Amino acid sequence: MGVRARRTQPRQPRDPDALITRRTPPQQPYPSGTVTIGVREGAEVLLDELSTPGGCSWTGPGPEGAARALLAGILTAAERQRPAPPHVTAIVPKDVADTLLPSLPAQFTALTQSPDLTHAIQATEQHLIAHARTQDEQNTASPATGPAHTDADPEAGPGTLLLLAVPDAAHTGQLQALATRSRPGTLIVLTLSTTPPGATRWHIAADGTTTGSTPGQDPSPLRLFHLTPEQDAT
Repeated sequence: MGVRARRTQPRQPRDPDALITRRTPPQQPYPSGTVTIGVREGAEVLLDELSTPGGCSWTGPGPEGAARALLAGILTAAERQRPAPPHVTAIVPKDVADTLLPSLPAQFTALTQSPDLTHAIQATEQHLIAHARTQDEQNTASPATGPAHTDADPEAGPGTLLLLAVPDAAHTGQLQALATRSRPGTLIVLTLSTTPPGATRWHIAADGTTTGSTPGQDPSPLRLFHLTPEQDAT
């Protein structure tokens, strides 16, 4: 019985790319004072996304939990920066602070509880004045320093202030005027439950999932960090 010769097929070279497992590169760590608000496609989203002209308004069943987590994030970032002053601070009327974080002392370096919304607005206006003064100083070159003086460290100034409030009819106009000056690195005006004229409305689900209409915002779903009162107490 003869042995049938086997026809050998030439071996095809493998595609080197087929041997590589593609993975999304890990997100680079942020500086210690950075505040993030949530996660989109596995990457943390910076606080600056809330710096929308006209302000940002959170509505739906989940704003309180998301706002609670946001304030906790600001306090945590401030602790990481010690003994340096925090780059991000917040001011909240006391009644709102008592609802969100009732266990906190009245005063933190990074979080100010104002007696009411009127005082919170006044403090925010002073923050903007301080920013303008710092900018003028940086833009004024002296003979000794020359143009390089304009490149001063931006973190040496007043930093970013978050004004977190629940609007009322008496202060709507003032909040609206402040919100028009909202910009990254300077001011964020965030309101809960009620959307002032001109503000960008985000609907926050109970788990922090967000839908909104910020111009230029990434269309991918954003899930805000969320903190329950029980988690805050622990």
